[in-house]
Amino acid sequence: CTISTKAITGVLREKLHFDGLIMSDCLEMNAIKDFYGIERSAVAALNAGMDLLCISHTPAYIESSIQEIYRALENGKLTEERIDRAVGHILEAKSKYVGRGRPDPELAITAERLAFADGFFRRTILLEKGEQPFALGKNPLFAGVENLGLTAIDNPDKRDFARSLKGRLGGTAVTLSREPSETDIAAVRKAFEGKTALVLGTFNGHLSEGQKKLIALSGKFPGPVCHVALRNPYDIEYSSGRCTKIALYEYTERALRLAAEMLTAAHC
Repeated sequence: CTISTKAITGVLREKLHFDGLIMSDCLEMNAIKDFYGIERSAVAALNAGMDLLCISHTPAYIESSIQEIYRALENGKLTEERIDRAVGHILEAKSKYVGRGRPDPELAITAERLAFADGFFRRTILLEKGEQPFALGKNPLFAGVENLGLTAIDNPDKRDFARSLKGRLGGTAVTLSREPSETDIAAVRKAFEGKTALVLGTFNGHLSEGQKKLIALSGKFPGPVCHVALRNPYDIEYSSGRCTKIALYEYTERALRLAAEMLTAAHC
């Protein structure tokens, strides 16, 4: 999205009508650095509609990116008008916020904004129906891994996937570490007995050999299975085709609440 005109200008500016300052994530991320190059991406991000570029680790990349932007202006790959628009958004933000003191985030929390955020989040969730229809039944098993904050802005309220769904929907809850051991996996296998459905929650499981084994095990459950990816959506690529798959993109209270609603919905 950082270098996508469709995402920055098409969606953020034109579809969502956002007219404020747009700042990039760090251009030293491997997805940018390894596939496109930092300097080239700095120009692409500006052309896409980005206003302020972040290069947060290596000063040499800042200098080389500035030089690449100069070259793009000289050879016509970037226009001064685009730079002027970006500078205009930066100056507007400075005039609005600099010198006003620390903002109170509580003032931004209104019923209308919360409703918009909730509705927007619902539209981002991916639901992929499996070959086998899913239904919880009377005695579902909820198995998931522990919550862990990976960044400084992650939700500090550490909800537990399995226990949260059990509290809302009944059944049995099993919570494992983010790197399940063979003993943990065996315990989940034993818990299959007498259960009417399995709901498995993984947290960046595509990066964990233990969680991959857990996903493979879920394919052996004799009844309906739903695999919920709690952060990176790539986890569901390891699920069997018969599973219902849900990508929530975050391990938060609102995500677990919506997951419970989806699991009880007729269309699941």
